[in-house]
Amino acid sequence: MKGLILTAFFVLTACAQAPVKFSEDITLVAWQSAEAVDSVRFPAESTSGDLEFCVARNVVNNSVTFSDSADSFFGAYTGTYYHDTDSQTVGGGSVIQHSSDKGVIAVGVTSYQASTFVKRYVRFKLIAMNNEYEFANLEQVQADSGSAPNTGFHPVGAFAGAAPDKVVASLKSIAEKIDECRR
Repeated sequence: MKGLILTAFFVLTACAQAPVKFSEDITLVAWQSAEAVDSVRFPAESTSGDLEFCVARNVVNNSVTFSDSADSFFGAYTGTYYHDTDSQTVGGGSVIQHSSDKGVIAVGVTSYQASTFVKRYVRFKLIAMNNEYEFANLEQVQADSGSAPNTGFHPVGAFAGAAPDKVVASLKSIAEKIDECRR
């Protein structure tokens, strides 16, 4: 029985750390004992229209609140559960950082569902040019980490457990919206 549990543990751990194959133009960097997604590039499907307006219209930079209940505990004498939630709000502010005839630099936040009960936020810097959209400085945070301490934003791992494919899909949706606006 013990061997079966250990085998299941190693199989599940291996699946969570398995590298993900990407079809988009993605730059990876070394991160701890794995790799992280540093940037994602999408070709611009439309080269007309007001780039700055369309970026401002489709990129949001709302503040993000993330939380945990790592300090919750059961009382030693009463057995009462004391639910202690810690939360932190970060970010927000202007979207457009710079605009010129070469392109637009913006910062933003998007979100995705990693699983049924797990929502994550991704913050990024967008370098939008007439022919390409590059999402760089990618970091993500889980909205509520439950009983595990939520340490805030961290790089997007390039392995299955970090759901980088969902991060890429979320960023691709923003690029498609910008293209649609520019048509």
